[in-house]
Amino acid sequence: AGPRSMTASARQSLHNYHEDASQQLDAIAAARGIKVGTVIDHLLAAADAGVFSSWPRLASDVGLGPPGSDAWLSPAEVADAVLAVEQENPGVPLGKLPLRAIRQRLEANAETGAKVAALVSSRGGDPVLLYGALKLVLAMLSHGVSFTAIDTPPATHKPPL
Repeated sequence: AGPRSMTASARQSLHNYHEDASQQLDAIAAARGIKVGTVIDHLLAAADAGVFSSWPRLASDVGLGPPGSDAWLSPAEVADAVLAVEQENPGVPLGKLPLRAIRQRLEANAETGAKVAALVSSRGGDPVLLYGALKLVLAMLSHGVSFTAIDTPPATHKPPL
């Protein structure tokens, strides 16, 4: 299958994201009158269409960062949870794995549970960034994007804690 096409709305979100590197997901969502989760979905649709390359920036925007950090959830930690859920759901494609099961696996782990809780509480209990992080790692796995691309988060971004 070739690249999927993008909706006009997804193209607009991608344009806004690339137009101003300092513009946060919240600002794009507010300006467009859509939810942050929708903006993240639009950017991942751009990845599916082969026109997205800002993996490190999006990773830091959703709270993913370098391994070994106390503040950042690393892509490898998420990938470990994905692998476990994948083994529990044989034959289910990556993009169809239940995000809730991946989240529960991360929450149950002593090392990642606190990071997940901090990420969710950073938005007043809204798990949108956590689910964005899970979707981003699934997209990276699907597209063969190396996790080393986000071992060093952009200097302009801080952990969302």
